[in-house]
Amino acid sequence: MLYSKAVVCGLVALLGLGVEASNHGNLPEGVLKYDIHGKRSTQPVRNLVRRDDSVEDDLKNEYTHYTIEIEVGTPGQKQNVVLDTGSSDLWVMDKNNPYCAKTSKEKAAAKMGDRYILCDEDDGMFEAKKSKTFKKGDDNFYINYADGSFAKGYWGTDVVKVQDTSVKDVTFAVGEESNSSASVGVFGIGFPGLEAAVMQGSGDPEEPSEPDFDNQYDNFPMMLKKQGITKSVAYSLWLNDPDAKAGNILFGGVDHAKYEGDLQKVPVVNALPQLDDPIQLTVMLSSLSVKPKDGDPIQVMEANFPALLDSGNTACMLPSSVITAVADSMQAEYDMYAESYIQECGIVEDQGSFEFDLSGIKIEVPFSDMILPLRDTEGKQIKMRNGKDACFLVMFPATDTIVLGDTFLRSAYVVYDLENKEVAMAQVKYNESSSDVEAIESGIPKAKQASSYSSTQFATSIEIQSDISYTVSAPETTDFDLDQTTDIYGNGGTRSYTYSFHDYTYSSFDIYPYTVTYHYPSTYTRTISSSGAYKTAFGTASKHSPSYSSDSGDSDSDNQASSASLRPLPICFSILILSLTAVVFM
Repeated sequence: MLYSKAVVCGLVALLGLGVEASNHGNLPEGVLKYDIHGKRSTQPVRNLVRRDDSVEDDLKNEYTHYTIEIEVGTPGQKQNVVLDTGSSDLWVMDKNNPYCAKTSKEKAAAKMGDRYILCDEDDGMFEAKKSKTFKKGDDNFYINYADGSFAKGYWGTDVVKVQDTSVKDVTFAVGEESNSSASVGVFGIGFPGLEAAVMQGSGDPEEPSEPDFDNQYDNFPMMLKKQGITKSVAYSLWLNDPDAKAGNILFGGVDHAKYEGDLQKVPVVNALPQLDDPIQLTVMLSSLSVKPKDGDPIQVMEANFPALLDSGNTACMLPSSVITAVADSMQAEYDMYAESYIQECGIVEDQGSFEFDLSGIKIEVPFSDMILPLRDTEGKQIKMRNGKDACFLVMFPATDTIVLGDTFLRSAYVVYDLENKEVAMAQVKYNESSSDVEAIESGIPKAKQASSYSSTQFATSIEIQSDISYTVSAPETTDFDLDQTTDIYGNGGTRSYTYSFHDYTYSSFDIYPYTVTYHYPSTYTRTISSSGAYKTAFGTASKHSPSYSSDSGDSDSDNQASSASLRPLPICFSILILSLTAVVFM
């Protein structure tokens, strides 16, 4: 979908961030700013309810997604739409959408993720007939997603107002019917090559057509420059701390006060080399490391894979082998119903970070940002069997695209330059009140090339670290006996955890038109030397966890979570991939 579809069981608690118009203040000419504010709402994920009657039946996640408040039409009708760098169209939800629950029975069904969705009038529902300036187009609009959700309606043009700036003749779609689980429309601000008009052809779901790039139109970021509002087709995204009162997006500008160190840039890579130009905001992910609180980074994977920077996705989507290595090191247990790795919340909090290397740009993401609490349908915290709060790892298996969503993007200040096909990043500064805004004209100001800027060759294998052995000291707690501790990389001690890979086999992972291989063990061993508390790279595990003298068996990571969906691409985008001549690496 155009927002997160990380598959976990039950309901999703969406921490929606609505964007209010702020005044221009002292912004330089050619820069437009929107402030982001938070509100809480609850909305189910379709078809993700567990099939048994256990007490853990209906789980929900606390996600953060980001919406922007705009006005459409004359007079303006307020609309909250998901801000999405992973898509390219603006579409709003029609007021008469039949999937919006109205009766108590329908609302009950919506809470269970069954057919209906919970639509909030405060988020805005569009009525084309009430706009004096709306012009309906001749073509139908239809977009279908891998999780079964869709939006169907028609194209049109109208005035779109943001802050005190009106943009005329903006092309967008009206979703007359949609079962979007976010219950709002989408504000896609990516490359025009991924527009639904290109991918979906005539918009008739019964007659899918080949992608037609002649159907591209000037989307919202392009219209801003075309009408002289900005000087470039570029924007900067500062999501800020999820608990903060505000973040912002700057169209046509960059705020140098919102990041630490140097702003470094990398090229947008063309993940479909059969095309002349990239159609997604994709950069190279070079490696991923685990960085314990008091130790050096421990590399989990090393590869050069295209990764989509997607603000419309709440989670990170990575190869299952990588997720398994991370999850096993934190002693997370896989839940086949929740389709995710579960662990006690306190074990991983404040224990370190993940280090993402993107062509030499290193972004650290705290462990705490990669876990979320599990809750029931009433919003109550789900507990582990020992009474501790349960959390799950917000990483999900990628089926055809590696995606770095909001859990990553919150830790980075990101500048997207669509004209020059470059992205600049730096470690974010949270809750920074000062500003140093500079307009983007012919390139990203003060951005220097990253050390591996020119490294754009895709990898054909993933290297997974083997024979990992490490522990960390955890904060003292009355629940655990912490008389003895061991250092990072310690190989023993009474509470040492050793993780080893054995018997490497080859498996495959599809990315866009490529098939790559990764080395992954068919068996593995785990050794814990005591029956009490023990330590992992992510902290201290509880006494209720099993004590192993040794444990080996077949790895089944490829089957685990196999149905957990990546932020799905439109169905016909898959048709595009299949229709192009693919180079297959084995």
